Amino acid sequence: MSKKRRKKYYRRQKGKWKPRDLPPTYQDKINVGDWSVDKKGYLRIEDGTKKVANPQAAGTPRYESLSGNSFMAGFNSYHIRRKLTGELKKFYTPFVKDQLRPFNPSEIPLIITWDFYTTTGKVDWDMDNMFFYWKYLQDVLVNENILPNDTIQYITFPPSGRLRPVKKWSDRKFVFKFYTDSNKELITHFKQEGLLL
Repeated sequence: MSKKRRKKYYRRQKGKWKPRDLPPTYQDKINVGDWSVDKKGYLRIEDGTKKVANPQAAGTPRYESLSGNSFMAGFNSYHIRRKLTGELKKFYTPFVKDQLRPFNPSEIPLIITWDFYTTTGKVDWDMDNMFFYWKYLQDVLVNENILPNDTIQYITFPPSGRLRPVKKWSDRKFVFKFYTDSNKELITHFKQEGLLL
């Protein structure tokens, strides 16, 4: 999410401490006069500097775990969700540019398969919660003009991950394969509806 997290300082506003409650030992230091609260509400230590509320996190990278459940909940923030989807699209873009070419109309609609090579860990996670990986790949296919759109006219069978266990974290990878959907019933329907390109 960020390369360096900013420092947060203890500050009293409207009778409450932010970003979290003040530990009792800090309140004791205020009570005996070792620490003080300035006019703006910031907690000041012996040398007059503001007390950092996140000393372990400040200056370190901030990571967000990717999870389908969190994507569906919107990460409780539009900005976080937008940042993560943007980073996923950035991740996919060079692979799409280097390894794919625009599909011809005769090759569309598509069936896409996805082999999900990963370590299994505690095996306490659901494959269907990984949907966001292919969702944003499809957006990149459109953004990079590999497909005009990702609607049913172009993709009739989107990928759902097929687990391929690997032993080492460094061996993880996604393999997407694209096939023309030649289902006669589907093609007949698309012709009747004028949906074929």
